[in-house]
Amino acid sequence: MKRLGYRKSRNGCLRWISIGAEATDKRALLNNYIAAADPFPYFSRFLTDLNKTETASGWISDLELMHHYTSVSYQTFSHSSVGQKALQYDVPREALSYPFLLHQILAFSAYHLAYLQPECRHAYLMQAAQHQNDAINGMRGTLLGTISPANCHALFASSIFLTLSAFATYPSYEKHNPSFSPIDSILDIFTLADGISVIIRASDEDLRKGRLREIFIRGAGDTTPTTVEATLQPLFDRLPSLSTKLAEIGLLEHEGKYAIVNAIIALIKCIAKVSPVNAMSAPVEFRAVFLWPIMMSADYLDLLRQRQPAALVVLAHYCVIIYLAEPFSGWDALGRAGNVAHGGNWNR
Repeated sequence: MKRLGYRKSRNGCLRWISIGAEATDKRALLNNYIAAADPFPYFSRFLTDLNKTETASGWISDLELMHHYTSVSYQTFSHSSVGQKALQYDVPREALSYPFLLHQILAFSAYHLAYLQPECRHAYLMQAAQHQNDAINGMRGTLLGTISPANCHALFASSIFLTLSAFATYPSYEKHNPSFSPIDSILDIFTLADGISVIIRASDEDLRKGRLREIFIRGAGDTTPTTVEATLQPLFDRLPSLSTKLAEIGLLEHEGKYAIVNAIIALIKCIAKVSPVNAMSAPVEFRAVFLWPIMMSADYLDLLRQRQPAALVVLAHYCVIIYLAEPFSGWDALGRAGNVAHGGNWNR
């Protein structure tokens, strides 16, 4: 075989330098293409750029996080004894086969410890960010394949903990970041919830019959609820007249009025759907917090991004549900109702 020629210079082999530069350019183009073609953009806002010298999560720290989850944190999601058993034993067992779920459990635990021990807040937040990055990257890789009866349970559990962690993250950011926007932060969570709903829709039956089925405990029957949880009844009674009141003060005289009316209807249906007649292991208020974001339309989200006053009024009513759900979490994972309510441009 003929050998490649080259010319010596002070800068080394010019031919190979040229080839190396070309390869570098191609890699950069490929990375840019991958970034532009990200099929799961709703994850990106929950990834954190970490300084490698600051990541201090070793196996001892990870054991601390897992111990805290299995002894304390798991109880903050459900007050049902059966649901708690699934969260304490079945979910960690599932995580042994799916590292992305294990990482998200550890991230959730670290966020909880950051709340409980403010003097160690920075260290725990760094651990949480590191594990959440690993969890999201693992979920992305799995979702690029097929959502199957085998992996849907781990994907679902990871999604729940990721959403809870997202709620936990931003109240902390607000205290330490003057430019923090509560409205933008909750919009990121709404977008995340909508993306995650794909997993639930694709695997609903498998989830209800599978290894983590105890998280889906239902009451007698699966019929349309006839009663509403007492704590949500005042809000439920107020919502039907909300669109009329918005119209009376001139806040529905624009092309987005149908999106706003539909968002109100979705919130009414959300409260009805989480009635005790159709109970899951988590409290009714807790489930309503997660359900409405996957029922809202993209048009309504756009109106929120524009800070449209009527859209913000509807969001404020949703914040009532967040406020009612806070006592069940036992920590500040949902401590954002007041932040969001005060974060809108209410003077418009």
